[in-house]
Amino acid sequence: TALILGAIVLVLAAPLVGFLTTRGLDDSDGSKSASHRVELWAAGLEMAKENPIFGVGKMRFKSSARQKTGLSLIAHNSYVENLGETGFPGLFVYIALSYISIKGLWHVSKQVSDPKDRSLALALLASICSYAATSMFVTTDFILFYVQLGIAAAFCSLNGFHPRLTRNDFLWIALIEVGFVLFLRLFTALFFAGVMS
Repeated sequence: TALILGAIVLVLAAPLVGFLTTRGLDDSDGSKSASHRVELWAAGLEMAKENPIFGVGKMRFKSSARQKTGLSLIAHNSYVENLGETGFPGLFVYIALSYISIKGLWHVSKQVSDPKDRSLALALLASICSYAATSMFVTTDFILFYVQLGIAAAFCSLNGFHPRLTRNDFLWIALIEVGFVLFLRLFTALFFAGVMS
């Protein structure tokens, strides 16, 4: 479990570090893309604060963001968009889907004897981790992501492993969610305070 958590944190943190240490927040080209993105992330947090259980409703992020920021844009962050649209329970489920897939594929990759199955498990694992990382900076194609998760579940099942979430898994997922929200609150606060400009 600690290895899975470490992988998830690394997958989510690595692109953020790159974003913060390169031109990720540079709006010198006049596009305001980075500052708009952070405004939308803050709006997503506000949506969740106002509607913590159900969010503002699926497919309503843009209209809610327009009311809060004047920007009729998507969040460019699947986690923020899920949080704003479906509340904290929805974000928990979204994280849990990736978590259980990663857990299952990791287990299968360690248990199977056929090198082709091991390679396929690791390729699916890398694909889901890549999706999880890029989801920090884009609103992903959810249909493709869910197909990917379905393939991972079928692959695990065909190899005799049916991952279940334990009490510890629920705790880790909750910690990931809380950590993400706290990080995002700190990040947006520092950005708007001018620390990152």
